Parts: sequence; C-alpha cells; structure tokens
Amino acid sequence: SGMNALSGITVLGALLVLAHAARSGRQALAAAAIVLAAVNVVGGFVVTGRMLRMFSRKEAGE
Repeated sequence: SGMNALSGITVLGALLVLAHAARSGRQALAAAAIVLAAVNVVGGFVVTGRMLRMFSRKEAGE
C-alpha cells in the first residue's frame, strides 16, 4: 500500500543519513528510524494480508 511505500522511502533515507553521519547522535537517530520504519513496513504487510484473507471468498468446505 501507499504507507508501506512511504515507510520504505523512510528506511532508504535513514540508511543514507546513517552512511554519511559524522556524529554518534545522528547515527543513533538514523538507526532508530531504520528499525521503526522497518517494523512499520512489516506490520503493514501483516495487516494487509489479514484484510485480504478477511474479504476473500470462503471455499465450500470451510
């Protein structure tokens, strides 16, 4: 979805900041942004999968 794409862009931006950060404070903030955005991406895929299962048609045996 769109929010997963936005979080993916956040991960890429934080990776760039982490690669070019000179101070440890900026590195820590970039690392935290990477972790939080990655959790958001994974959570978005999990929720999307659950929603798709909720709206899928049931088979005759289920």
